[in-house]
Amino acid sequence: MNEHKQFTQKKNQLAHLLEKLTAVVSSEALYQDISIYEDDIELEILNFQIKQHLSRQEVQESDIELATDFVTKYINDR
Repeated sequence: MNEHKQFTQKKNQLAHLLEKLTAVVSSEALYQDISIYEDDIELEILNFQIKQHLSRQEVQESDIELATDFVTKYINDR
């Protein structure tokens, strides 16, 4: 598979994961302010919930890791 196809495939996988992550974060409605996740314990809880949610949907472990890394980086870079 050439690099362009690999890039497109990864981009599509990421878009699909982001849709699923949106569902998880939306379910956390009681946390109106995402800054609560700047606390390491709260971030670990969120990542655990993401892992559970995606595992139930039979998402591959490597994609789950990509999703939790994305969320962690997003929150830490804010």
